[in-house]
Amino acid sequence: MPQPIIFFDYDKITKQVIASGISKKDIYSYFETPYEKVFQDFLWIAQTLLFIAEKQIGISPARVFFNNSFTINAKAGKQNGLYLISINSGLVVQTSLFFSRYADIIEDPMMTFFDKVKGKLPHSIPTLLRDFSVRFTIDHEFAHLYQKRSVDKNWMEMEYSAEKSEEFSIENHVMEFDADFWGVTGVASAIHTYFEGIDDSLKNENTLSALAIIGVTSLLCKFYIGQKTPDRLYFKEHKHPHPLIRAMSICTHLNWILTDNLGQKFHLSWPDIMGNAIFLSDKLLEKNGLKFKGDILLTYVNNLKKIQEYINYLNEQTKQYGNLIINNPPTDKIDISWDKIFKTFNESFDNPDDGDILVGKGSHFAPI
Repeated sequence: MPQPIIFFDYDKITKQVIASGISKKDIYSYFETPYEKVFQDFLWIAQTLLFIAEKQIGISPARVFFNNSFTINAKAGKQNGLYLISINSGLVVQTSLFFSRYADIIEDPMMTFFDKVKGKLPHSIPTLLRDFSVRFTIDHEFAHLYQKRSVDKNWMEMEYSAEKSEEFSIENHVMEFDADFWGVTGVASAIHTYFEGIDDSLKNENTLSALAIIGVTSLLCKFYIGQKTPDRLYFKEHKHPHPLIRAMSICTHLNWILTDNLGQKFHLSWPDIMGNAIFLSDKLLEKNGLKFKGDILLTYVNNLKKIQEYINYLNEQTKQYGNLIINNPPTDKIDISWDKIFKTFNESFDNPDDGDILVGKGSHFAPI
């Protein structure tokens, strides 16, 4: 099902970012690089979401740019009136490389869970793995913009200066829990939209289960390769909750959302989905020269009660913070249907002040 796609002028975006006070040497230019198309995909979905947020809930003006750093990270902030999402170039390149190695395990005899969809989906499995991971990152960072939308002072600099700080606060853990919630909501939305857009002959439990496995795998791998995963499970320590706690929390949320939206028509066996996703994640990590530290399943099973109690605790703590997206989700304010997106962009092209970073439009069937 073709959908509108909007093309943005990255040069104009970066000029606005530099004018806000971000150093030119910190901005990565992806033009004429081997990953130009991948960067354009990142830019399209991120800037589309920010552009609609500008129009509908007042997070304006908002821009995404690529940071000249090869580490796997992203940041959200505000600098001299400009809302920003900064995505490290390393996140784009390394995520793409990581999931491309799926080709090395496609013939594994244990990989039977994709047999009934192999070669039938409009996009390759590595593309879906990458793009679901992208969607989580962008929506997670958008949640941080939403959380601090009423803060007038510059806080992009605060985010960068706090990068090395690992000091624990319950507020930090709750903010990450909240941003993870919105990130996985985006992944569930992407899976749902993709499923609805494919050929009717593919709309069955096998396809939906395959997409759920891909979604969970993208999240598990993202948390493993994007976080410095400690060997020791912890709770009220460090700036962010332990990656295992975050991964299990978002996988639970993904299950709830997909089951709530599609479960009445299609049966999903979540234990099988999780087991297959963990198997696939382990294979991908192995092909990338990595392995889960310790036995992730054993750690999870042995600490299941404590992990669930801490997830419940963080969920309860969210009630103390009125700025969180989980308490006031903008879904009733942001209409991100494709008809609405196209209408908004058409209106912006008629207004030169609004359309200064827009350079074209067309149609495309995109995973995200």
